[in-house]
Amino acid sequence: QVFEAQHSSYNFDHVDSSLQRELFERYEAEAMRLLELELVYPAYDFVIKANHSYNLLAVRDTLPQPERQTYGQRLRRLSEDVAQCYLERVQAPLLIQKEASADSATPAKTAGASSGLSSATSHSTPSHPATSHPATSHPATSPEESA
Repeated sequence: QVFEAQHSSYNFDHVDSSLQRELFERYEAEAMRLLELELVYPAYDFVIKANHSYNLLAVRDTLPQPERQTYGQRLRRLSEDVAQCYLERVQAPLLIQKEASADSATPAKTAGASSGLSSATSHSTPSHPATSHPATSHPATSPEESA
């Protein structure tokens, strides 16, 4: 209870709003830089950090409504960019590799069966949007493991 009480006291009464704004800006910039380097998982970590700074600002009502919407849109775009990079750079190559190994293990292919990206991408659409979206999984686990 002490742990929660201290964090609640900080979150609601003692947050340094100017520091959280600066941290949000820096976390956002670092996430974008890491995406350019195609470092998806570290970029995701910085999206989570930026989101935490945003939440601390929002809980204190230090963001006027238009600015709150702007921050939210920036976070949404950044999250989408990380998710897109994950799908293109991590998941798609894994699916292609998995399909290639499955094809090599199968002695005879049926006529009309295809391999490659077109077949792999048809399987990349998750049954539930949250199953492959990086923002819904813990950074230490892959999105395929989270539900």
